[in-house]
Amino acid sequence: MCAYGYRISEDITLVIDEKEAAVIRRIFDMFLHGVRVRTIKDTLNSENVLIHCPSTRKLLVHFSKVGRPKAGTHIETPL
Repeated sequence: MCAYGYRISEDITLVIDEKEAAVIRRIFDMFLHGVRVRTIKDTLNSENVLIHCPSTRKLLVHFSKVGRPKAGTHIETPL
């Protein structure tokens, strides 16, 4: 299994899975606009969005513990 937001193509390369990538973009957008991690989780759960990748959950938990980036800070995401 590869990272959430990606799939493995026929030629064995990582390719962005647009459906999952849209969820990842939405999560980061919500977070960077001040939405609490718990609210993001509750929102996705209420919409029956399943995040099967522990690394995505861990990243959000990390951000919730260390605080939000300062305004104007660019966060490089692979998607």
